[in-house]
Amino acid sequence: MQWQAVSCSSAGTYHIDRDIPCQDAAKYETDSGNQIIIGAVSDGMGSARQSHIGSRLAVDTVISELKSMISCQDQLKNDEELRETFLSILRRVQDALKKKAKKEGYSVKDLGCTLLAFVATPNRLAAMQVGDGQIVVRMKGGNYELLFMPDKGKYPNETTPVTSSHAFKVMKFCLLSGCYEFICAATDGIENISLVKTEIWKPFEGFFKPLEEQIMLSANTLADKEKEIEHFFKL
Repeated sequence: MQWQAVSCSSAGTYHIDRDIPCQDAAKYETDSGNQIIIGAVSDGMGSARQSHIGSRLAVDTVISELKSMISCQDQLKNDEELRETFLSILRRVQDALKKKAKKEGYSVKDLGCTLLAFVATPNRLAAMQVGDGQIVVRMKGGNYELLFMPDKGKYPNETTPVTSSHAFKVMKFCLLSGCYEFICAATDGIENISLVKTEIWKPFEGFFKPLEEQIMLSANTLADKEKEIEHFFKL
């Protein structure tokens, strides 16, 4: 299967009204004739002054590290090796943020952001998450599944950023076998329209099925597809 992928980020009305830059960042790359895909998404913390910089740096760092994972797929063989790989990637992200903060004279907390990342090969899927947001997947012939429950604190909009000393303890990860046809990694900005919030949160098929069909059935260029998806989220 060849992946058709898009990424988009846009500021919400709260940010626009207050002239705050978009704090979300997303990036992906494909390899082996689009048979393998890596991706990362980050949401800058609203309370962190430079989180829009932190989220972009976190995503860029993760993508660079995930490329190495693709070249050495032995790291996708078992849970323990994968856990150590993701912990190592998280350390690299923290180091990059600390270096940036020191260079610019920020507190590292000013760069606080969440982090979601994944690698999908023709027969395996590996993913990790720190903070809130969602990774929803679908196997061939299967239903939409939420990989991890979003990390929520006691108060609204409270979650664990990658800059926290607790990030390593709360990091969630998984290694799954099988052929996955759909992956959506997103920040909490679409949470209310994409997840059914019961005792166990579940993906809302009425959101994800049209989204998947929009991407798969469109014959437009990548740039036009990304505009279509931005419009889809605003409907």
